[in-house]
Order: sequence, then structure tokens, then C-alpha cells
Amino acid sequence: NKGTAALAISSITISGDFFQTNTCGSSIAAGGSCTISVTFTPQGSGPWTGTLTIVDGAGTQTVALTGTNTASNTAQVTVNFGPNGYLGPPAATSTSETLSNYNGIFTTVTVCQPGTTNCTTIPNVLVDTGSVGLRVLSSFTSSLSLPQVNDPSSGYPLYECVQYGDLSYTWGPMQMATVQVGGETASQLPAASGGTANSGIPIQVISVGVTPPTTVGVYGGTGSYVNPCLAYPGTNQASGGLNQDSVANLDANGILGIGNYQQDCGANCTSLANPNNPGEYLICATVGTSTCDIESASLQDQAWNPVSAFSSTDTNGVVVQLPSIPAAGQTSATGTLTFGIGTQTNNAITNQTVYELDAYGNFASATFDGVSYTSTNSYGSYIDSGTSFLYVSDATTIGTTDCTADGYDNYLYCPTSPLNLSLQLFGSNGTSTTVSLPIDNALGLFSANTSFAAFNDLGGDSGTDPSTDYFDLGLPFFFGRTIFVNIADTNSNYPNGYWAF
Repeated sequence: NKGTAALAISSITISGDFFQTNTCGSSIAAGGSCTISVTFTPQGSGPWTGTLTIVDGAGTQTVALTGTNTASNTAQVTVNFGPNGYLGPPAATSTSETLSNYNGIFTTVTVCQPGTTNCTTIPNVLVDTGSVGLRVLSSFTSSLSLPQVNDPSSGYPLYECVQYGDLSYTWGPMQMATVQVGGETASQLPAASGGTANSGIPIQVISVGVTPPTTVGVYGGTGSYVNPCLAYPGTNQASGGLNQDSVANLDANGILGIGNYQQDCGANCTSLANPNNPGEYLICATVGTSTCDIESASLQDQAWNPVSAFSSTDTNGVVVQLPSIPAAGQTSATGTLTFGIGTQTNNAITNQTVYELDAYGNFASATFDGVSYTSTNSYGSYIDSGTSFLYVSDATTIGTTDCTADGYDNYLYCPTSPLNLSLQLFGSNGTSTTVSLPIDNALGLFSANTSFAAFNDLGGDSGTDPSTDYFDLGLPFFFGRTIFVNIADTNSNYPNGYWAF
């Protein structure tokens, strides 16, 4: 500002594959200055353009932006509130609660009818390293004619009902689609897995506004059971979980599962006789009725990790990079999703340590407050970008209390002063590290800046005492780190896959 009076700043916005941070605030003092930092975040290769626009007391100024990306194996990821936006402060009634979607990490995915140019581009797809397979709401694929996956034994359409850790679920048919993310494309399964040219990969199309059958049978058997995705795990008792059949409920337009496996269920679902079969694949003669049976699903019919089916060599995993953010949080954060590990110059492991996973897809063990947690004495310890918070221990053990909104316990921590928890993690290959997990008062953070969606210090209960605790290192763990997610069976030295950071 070269003037003699303060210059008001109305807005600073940016378009295209670029994002900006600035030190300008609402005004610049006479003779003062501020800095606008622009970062190029291309979602694919080639040239890109954008515009930086500053509206201030002197009018509107624009800066033309151009950039060229030579790397085809990257996609932009953004942490924000997602498609539902800010929903207001946490609130609850006797029947429901409202909590904005803090720490949602999203990217854009293009889904095409196999072998055609008939495609739809879907923004705000959740990037989830804790699940496997692409799942999109049917409202976004209505313009496509995606081939249905049918059960070879009965000829009936194959459906999937997937239950998540919070007991919510997604229901819908398995269909074949070409999937594009950034500069990468999965147009068919690998030939070794039964793929044929341009036939697509199996994805779950979430049926909008459709309730799955409450009671199901088992194909070729007798008896009826509560649909496993509607029951408490390992029981025949209804859980009352939320049907994620809309943008409002899902807090996203879809889920991009890019975890440590090629398929979402693997060998567990290929046989009804397998005692570990969770019963998530079903065949239905009439959709939405009780005429659905749990059925086995071959590997080539299950939801596939799109990365495993890319036509490039970048098929062995992903790298998630998010910037460091202040303890107070910030409005949003933009980072990079890079495909492949050690396949190009931009995805090499350099100074990161590799932590091989155990047979359950978790760290071999974790030690907190003198207690060792494993996959056999707890739900294990793992890294999961699809979880918004650090679910660690319980309030009594760490000496704090849960937050309450309108008398409702939302299981987030509200310590009177910030905590810094120390957790030791062990890989199956003998490596170990000690990480610090910051936890601050969730309600205080939310109320201090209502526009902030990105926080690195939100935590919550994972159990009620050390006998039930586990450690889910959600999105806050990703800020300021470069995290490699390797897919099992792609590296002979680490058959269960690994994380590296």
C-alpha cells in the first residue's frame, strides 16, 4: 500500500488448479504490505490456467496464472467441510445430532461407461486409506449405463452392503466402470485377475433413497438373519446404524478407498464356508425386499482398489501429502495424492521409515500408558485418512472429559488445557517410532473460528477403558507428514503391505 491511508481488503480468491495463502487480513496499513503465496496443484498432466483476484479499496486486480505439470500420477486433495458445507455449531436433540464434517479430505474422480467416452466427473469424493474400492452415489451415475455385475451361480445381480466403524453402511449394486483419478486410469482389471480390455473395474453404486433388506438368507441354505451390515458386528442384533444413501448422510459424493488391499474383502468373501466371511455381498431377486441372500463373491467381482488396476506402473500404493497447519486450525488445506511407490521420481521413499502391517492390516502393536495393544487383544492400531479425528484411548485413561452438546456426548475430547499424548508404534518388520498426538478442546476449537474445517488436534474416545481401547490415527495424523500406503502382495519383502512416514 503506497497510499497514505489504510487499504481495505474485501476478498482474495483464486481459480483453476491453484491455491493461495496470504498474510493480508482485512486491511493493509499505509506504507505497509502483505504477501500472497500461490501454489500450483495440478490434477493431471499438461498446461493449466487460473486467476488470482484481489478486491480492495482501490478496485479489483487480477493476476493471470499458468502452470505445466509433467507428472501424470498426481491428484489434488483438499481438506474442507465437503459438499454439505458448515452446518453450524455442534447440536443435538433427543433423536439426532448435528456435527459439521470437520477434516474431510476430498478429491475429484471421473467415472465412465467402460469402452466409451460417456463419463461423469464427481467432485468431493472422500479419500479413504482405511477402506478399499470406489463407492459413488447413484445420483452421480444416472447418465451412464454401467454394466451390472451378476452372480455366476444364480444369474442374479450382485449387491454389497458395507458396514463402517461407526455402524453406518452403504448399500447398492456392483457395477463395472472405468475410473480416472488425476492422470491415472483404471479401464480394466489386470489380466491375471480376469480383466479384459476396456471392461472396467467393479465399483459400488450406492442406491440413493433405498433401504436394504433388514432380513436376509444365505444362498443355498436355510434360515434368516439380520442383514450383517445392519447388525452389531458378530451378532444377529440390529444396530440402528445410519444408511449413507445421500450426500447429507455420507458427507461426500462418494468414497475412494485406496487402502492396503487390492479388493475390499478378498479371500474372506470368496466362500460362504469361510468363517471370516462378513456377509457383505448379496444377491437379490427383487431389490429392496427380503428376497436377498448372502452369497460368495469372486475376487474379480468385488470392489477393487482402483490403484491396483491402473494401466500405468503406479499400482503398488499411494502417497498422501498434507501441509502442516497451526494448532488453532485453518479454513482448509490442500495437498497431493501421488500414485505408485518407487515407480517415479516423485514417489520414492527417502528418509521415511517402513512399518510392515500385520495379517490384520494394522501395526504389529502400539504401546500407550504402559499397555500394549495388538490386533488380537483390541481392534488394533492403524492409519486412516477417512476418519476425521484421532480416536485414541478413553477419557478416563488420559484424564480428560468428553464434549457434550445439548447434553449429548459426542465422544470428542474437551480437555481443560491441550494434551500431548505419546504413542509408540511397532511394525511387523521390527521398526518402531514414538509419535506425539496433540489433543485440544474440540468445542473450543470449533467456536473460535467457525469457518475452520482443518484441525490437527481433534481427538475422541476409542473405548471405555484400556481393555476396550484401540488407536485409529485419522486425518489429523496426516498433517505435516508424507505417508506412504503400500498395497499387500506388491512387495515380496512386505507381503502384508506397509505404511511409511
